[in-house]
Parts: sequence; structure tokens; C-alpha cells
Amino acid sequence: MSKLRMPAINQVSLAGRLVNDPELRITNRGTARLTGRIAINRSYRDRNDDWQEETSSSTSSSGTS
Repeated sequence: MSKLRMPAINQVSLAGRLVNDPELRITNRGTARLTGRIAINRSYRDRNDDWQEETSSSTSSSGTS
């Protein structure tokens, strides 16, 4: 059986509204770090067939070497 090889890159796509400005900082080791927060709305019908809306937020961070 051959071994499964995973790609060396991870990719994520997020869609939403920015809650605040993204923050870029450089760590003591010289790594760039970008942190941001987005809000996501979800609309759905409840058991009574009425539309409901729910908002959640997500904090995302990425870094490069």
C-alpha cells in the first residue's frame, strides 16, 4: 500500500465582516504575525417557521517565518 502524502501548505478561506482593523506585528524572532477578527451571520428558520438570525465572531491569526 502506498503512503498518502499531504501537501505542505494549509489554506483557509473565511468570509464575513471585519470587526476591527487587522493587527500586524513582528515577534522577537522576526516572524510576521497578522491577527484579525471577523463577524459571521447565519440565518435559519426555527421550528415555528420564523426566520432567526445568529451572529458569531472568529479570531484568526497567521504567521510566516
